[in-house]
Amino acid sequence: MALPDEEWLHLAKRAPINGSARYHHLRESRPNLVVRNLQDRYTAFCMACKQGAVHMKEHVKVTGLPPPAKSHDLTLPHDMQYVLDADQAVRDGVLGFLAVKHMDSAYFDSPLMFSKERMRLLVHWCDGWLGRDTTGRSPQKWLTFNGQKHLDSGERHSTAIVVEDPFSFFKVRWALRGMPFTVYSSLGTQVPNCLMLKLLEHNQIAFFYDGDEAGYKGAARGARAVRGMGLSGTEMCAPPDHDPKDLIVQEIQAYANSL
Repeated sequence: MALPDEEWLHLAKRAPINGSARYHHLRESRPNLVVRNLQDRYTAFCMACKQGAVHMKEHVKVTGLPPPAKSHDLTLPHDMQYVLDADQAVRDGVLGFLAVKHMDSAYFDSPLMFSKERMRLLVHWCDGWLGRDTTGRSPQKWLTFNGQKHLDSGERHSTAIVVEDPFSFFKVRWALRGMPFTVYSSLGTQVPNCLMLKLLEHNQIAFFYDGDEAGYKGAARGARAVRGMGLSGTEMCAPPDHDPKDLIVQEIQAYANSL
């Protein structure tokens, strides 16, 4: 007969990951109850009762939930934790969310963080923090906590590639590392003035927007604007119903090399 959860599970959850602890079980005079917090489960065994129990961990669910009340708050959350230092359940939940979005933690320069209070993935890049909703239900998919208007990969080359969203920015930038392209994100389909000034430093600008109506219109508008300033402007949207981040690395490179 397994030990009832109410007699030991709360104690096992106090132990560090891969750690153990001993407690008195019921009215026993000695700490005979050994509990462990393993990567994928909690366990208990009472050496006096000769009974044990196992409780499997569940991944933290980060999608399909109602957005928290503070989901749109522009102050940095106080409960931010490094994803790779979090317990297995949090790690699996967040990394699973990234995988569904065709993303990988390797695409980011700095360690990713997560806030359970906001249900947001926190990404740091140059000028500050970005926060991506993981519930899929917040009206603000991305937040810029430091007032960023665009993202800039930093290096300068003759050809610039502009994408819409941060995930596409980080993946395209990673896919084209070592290649002669400067990658930007316009954080939407409108090119802000501060980004347009930077685009004037390049000879050729390609708008690699999402393969949807907003992306097509935004890419056409951006290409017209830079052509009106005497530069080469190209519309280079992702395939229909895809974002650049949905493509594999070789496909992203093929798009860039076609310019």
